[in-house]
Amino acid sequence: MEAKYSKEQITAYFERISLPAKLWTYDVSGLDAKASLEIVKSLIKHHLTSVPFENLALHYSPHRTVVLHPEEVYRKIVTNRRGGYCMELNATFGCLLRSLGYTLYHVGARVNSSPTAQSFGPFNHMLNIVTIGSDRYLVDVGFGSNYVPTVPVRLINDATGFSNVPPASARLVFKAIEGAANPYAKLWVYQHRTGPDVNDGGWKDMYCFNADLEFRHDDFEMMNYWTSTSKKSIFTHKVICNKMIFGEGDQREDIVGTIGLMRELKRRVGKESTILNDFDEEKDRVDALKQHFGISLSEVEREAIRGTVDEIK
Repeated sequence: MEAKYSKEQITAYFERISLPAKLWTYDVSGLDAKASLEIVKSLIKHHLTSVPFENLALHYSPHRTVVLHPEEVYRKIVTNRRGGYCMELNATFGCLLRSLGYTLYHVGARVNSSPTAQSFGPFNHMLNIVTIGSDRYLVDVGFGSNYVPTVPVRLINDATGFSNVPPASARLVFKAIEGAANPYAKLWVYQHRTGPDVNDGGWKDMYCFNADLEFRHDDFEMMNYWTSTSKKSIFTHKVICNKMIFGEGDQREDIVGTIGLMRELKRRVGKESTILNDFDEEKDRVDALKQHFGISLSEVEREAIRGTVDEIK
């Protein structure tokens, strides 16, 4: 039986993502599809701007492991106010939705590593497929980039797409994958483009998935092992932390960009990127984690990165 959160845990989750109290809902079973969809939209927006996508446990910890046990992930994200990567974030967000009365399941996705072509890697991404009314939606709060879908995405073959973080847009298409041995197989492909102009580069394949192939917890344990240990995984050799940001004034309820941290702190709004801090030493990065993401590392955690590939020195 899939885990669910108690009312107290749901309340703590709402507080963690700074969800306005007027939007707090504990049971959507009596709501129509339109109202249920609006709640998911609000939850996604506040989750993306409050909970960072981060892999700090693989660099700033003695154990360098990512634990997927539901209670441990909840404790990490909600109680300890940290973040995580896709298998932590989407599992936790999915459990929240399930606890509110939504019907959903998880699937695995292959991320495209090429900026210009199709080069889908192994299964290394987790998604939620949520049923609202008579429709299914892709819900993903764990993609960890400027490209993450900021709304529930209806599973329809959509040539037009939807506005993501302006001026960017995104869409789902149902198509065959280049290089596949089975020419009849089609998959859902999440695509993104940075803007409508020709110079923006057009639509890029971000990841592909089979919406009818449910993944279970053990599948993600296997996926997590590769993602957190393989030298081919970006997460094992790069410190990553980023989240979405709200605008100001009339845009205070709209996602307008991202703030991200690797070996520098960068803010991106629209097509403009600004380097806020180019770190000279580890202390600079640790201070930025606290100031911009609310993450305070213990002395043991700070010392754990010494001698590793991404230590700043």
